Amino acid sequence: MASENAEILAELRQEITSWCGARSDVSSLDLGALYEELRHLDINEAFMLPEKPGPEHRRPYVSEVSAAVLLADAKRDEIITGFAPRRQLLRDRAADASRDKLRKLNVTDLPLEILRHVFSFLQHPVFSSSLSSGIHWGKLYDGPGYDLDVRQARLVCRVFCDLATPLLFYRLQLRLTQSSLDLIDKISRNPSMASGVRGIQVYLGHRSKHYAQDIAKFKSNAVELLEDYYEACEEYLRMFTLDDEDDEWADYLEMDLSMRDLNQAISRFKLMRDEWDLYVRGLAPGQQGGETHSEWQDFLRHTHAEFSRLYHDQDRMLRDGMFVKTLATAMARMPKARCLSFVDTLEEEWPDKTSEDESAQLLLDNEMISRFIQAPMTWDNWIDAAEMQSVQLLWELPIALHKAGVSLEEIHVGAIPIHYGFSWLCPRNEAGDPAWDDLQLACQSLEIFTVPVGPDNHGSRPLAGEDKANLDNYLSSIISGSALRLRDLQLCFGSLAVTSGWGAEEAFYRLGTVLQALPELPRIRSIGLASVEVDQNDVEALCQKLGTGFESLTLGFVKLVNGDWADVLDVMRPKLAGDAAARVSLSCLIGGAPVSLRPLHDWNFLADCMQWADDRALQKEMVAYLLGRREENPLRGLETYEGPKSLAYD
Repeated sequence: MASENAEILAELRQEITSWCGARSDVSSLDLGALYEELRHLDINEAFMLPEKPGPEHRRPYVSEVSAAVLLADAKRDEIITGFAPRRQLLRDRAADASRDKLRKLNVTDLPLEILRHVFSFLQHPVFSSSLSSGIHWGKLYDGPGYDLDVRQARLVCRVFCDLATPLLFYRLQLRLTQSSLDLIDKISRNPSMASGVRGIQVYLGHRSKHYAQDIAKFKSNAVELLEDYYEACEEYLRMFTLDDEDDEWADYLEMDLSMRDLNQAISRFKLMRDEWDLYVRGLAPGQQGGETHSEWQDFLRHTHAEFSRLYHDQDRMLRDGMFVKTLATAMARMPKARCLSFVDTLEEEWPDKTSEDESAQLLLDNEMISRFIQAPMTWDNWIDAAEMQSVQLLWELPIALHKAGVSLEEIHVGAIPIHYGFSWLCPRNEAGDPAWDDLQLACQSLEIFTVPVGPDNHGSRPLAGEDKANLDNYLSSIISGSALRLRDLQLCFGSLAVTSGWGAEEAFYRLGTVLQALPELPRIRSIGLASVEVDQNDVEALCQKLGTGFESLTLGFVKLVNGDWADVLDVMRPKLAGDAAARVSLSCLIGGAPVSLRPLHDWNFLADCMQWADDRALQKEMVAYLLGRREENPLRGLETYEGPKSLAYD
């Protein structure tokens, strides 16, 4: 039997050798013929291979394998081994012949998931790190070129362009101008650009009708704005003319600006002011334009005309509702745009008048002067409530976005009325009736609500009456509407703080009505209160509404008008004690009885620094008590506390 099997295998080996020898020489074949030859080899091999034995021949309990199975296995091994050299020779030759025709792999051949992760590192760090904690609305201190890498990546190839484009517009800033609105609309119609937008910030700076309709008032305001730079230039020029022998000043006065630049800036301002005065005096009452007799007069006339155009532009968009409608439609096209911010000031890149290197730059640049005196006003400068129609955007936009199908997740109100215009905060339906329910409904998906207005003190009078009721209702409507999902609530009202003068105690916005009306807040994780007045009952009402998992409390410039801070600590402690992840920050706690924390009018910077060690000891004890790390309330048993005002925890 063995000899017969050997003969069979020898014949099989000879057949394979004969078949391979009869085929064409590998070196003479082109690439197509090589692949064709490989196909013939595979077909012939498959034809010669014996059938695989059935499962009945290979059962585990069969003690002896049949001779047929052994012979079939031997044939299989012989055939595969016999064809292997020619197969390998054909494959090697095909690889050599196709090498010049193969496309080299590059970075764009990586899977898109990997490329997207790589490109995410091109985004500004504050953007990529703030997705879970809300939009970063502050200024980027890297300068205007922070997105240079993203813009350059878009120029490499189409794949890079598709990956980098969504990173261009993490947040968009919208002004009350037609050109700004058109740009937002255009971006929203580009799916790639729109896909990366997370939030839109609306700049509510407003141009006054009084300046747009009266060139004399416009001129007076422009001169007042520019006088700050003029006076700074005069001050630095006086410093330049100090006695050169004064070595103490000599080092200080090594300025980049020369005396010639300062003199030129001062001369330009004086000439500008005189020419403007001359032009305005020559106008008849109510006349807005006349014949100009100098370059500066022509400059004033054209600048005022542009200011008037911009005013009428914004007034039209606010009155006909086109601004709100267009923005709501645009955000509905942006799948990730779920955050909305309102501000009335911008970090414009104007020269710093307090810097000796920049004080004359603005007065030497006509284009910069024009933009500077045309810039919108902040809300703290308004004196006519009838003009403050832009305030109603604080409720119009959330309601319009809800109707457009946008589920807002964050609202950042960085601007509220200060002196006038609180009546504009009341939402109105088409019939003109209050529509607070519509605002609540628009905020039902809200997770983050912040009101970081301040810290400068601009208020002229304590907020009371109908003005306070409108602000209270506005805040309460947003909070109650978002109660089931709200996880971060930050309320700071520094701009509403009122003081009668240096050394006088301040009055803050009374938050009690809002706190008493709070619904249950089951998902709240973080609360911050600053520049507000509360009483002990307000704090108790707040703590009763908090759910489990509350982990962050920040109090700054909080005045307790009725109650005891020691009792307040006892009320807040159960919500924070025992949570290892909890964080507490206490700063400038004021008032309370019988333990009265140091009020503002006792503040002295030198004394504050000298007593800092004692102050830190007390604040650490207070925080430790709130977090459950000590059992005794540090304010119990104290009759008074005469330390400095700041109770900051690091």
